[in-house]
Amino acid sequence: CSDSTAQTFTVLPGTGNMITGFVYWDPIATSGDSLTGFKVWLIEHDATANTLTAVDSVNVNINTGAYAFNNAASGQYLVKAAPLMMNSTASFGLVPTYHDSSLYWSGANTITHSSQLTSNKNIWIQNGTVTSGPGFVGGNISSGAGKGTGTGVPGLLVFLRNSTTNKLVSSVYTDANGDYTFTDIATGTYNVYPEAMSYATIPSSVLTITGGQTSSTGVDFIQTEDQIKPKSLGINGLKKEDGISIYPNPATDVLVIENKAGKFNQVSIVNTLGQVVKQQGIDKGNNKIEISAMTSGLYYVIINGGEGARSVKISKK
Repeated sequence: CSDSTAQTFTVLPGTGNMITGFVYWDPIATSGDSLTGFKVWLIEHDATANTLTAVDSVNVNINTGAYAFNNAASGQYLVKAAPLMMNSTASFGLVPTYHDSSLYWSGANTITHSSQLTSNKNIWIQNGTVTSGPGFVGGNISSGAGKGTGTGVPGLLVFLRNSTTNKLVSSVYTDANGDYTFTDIATGTYNVYPEAMSYATIPSSVLTITGGQTSSTGVDFIQTEDQIKPKSLGINGLKKEDGISIYPNPATDVLVIENKAGKFNQVSIVNTLGQVVKQQGIDKGNNKIEISAMTSGLYYVIINGGEGARSVKISKK
């Protein structure tokens, strides 16, 4: 999306083996910031291995807004731009954004490049909304199973979103200890969503800020090998004693959940944006989950019951 006051540029296009585009932003959103430019990353997307790897980066001057990557190999890519700030004091401001206007790596438009000129891969930088109120939200993000030593994760981007619309309200980065805070939050309902490339995120539960309840603390997350999830969910992988089988994987139209011991009673399917796209009860025995209407991609199947919660990653074809 763009604003009527967004920056616009006219520059002669390049030629040859290049990936080029422009960075656009709303200057009103930089109130209180000292914007010095942008950095744009070229990210290789290996669809077979389902991996994302940053392979190049360039700094973009705010007077031109144009970026170019030269001599990129043929393949599929994402591009991401982030503002370069000095003395940032705004509580909302500009947020790292993927082509063409996605806050999330999983929602970015893929660029197919064939060693020729690939142009107009523009990025519309997104921004939060002005917030002023009594509210405070804080927590910690730590590494977990299969990832590091269990210490805090520094420098991780965290979104505060309106829980009804999932639209961005504000963003911060975790500090050296993995802690994050949002202050001056207006009354309302929110959720917290950490965003990291190649990780699927399950957002926090709904947080309510009122005049009588002005803070939500301990909104903690754990980062595993391929997922970021709230600690409060206590979600683990499947264990043999759970008596659960989920198949086929990849799945096309129907997903079968074999609940052999009857220990679980509900299933939720969550996409990589943290949105619950399917939820229903399950019984002991075989349960067929209709998924034909879901778009292709990666999902997390979360089953709940008296034994707690379990999570399994699946692919929808």
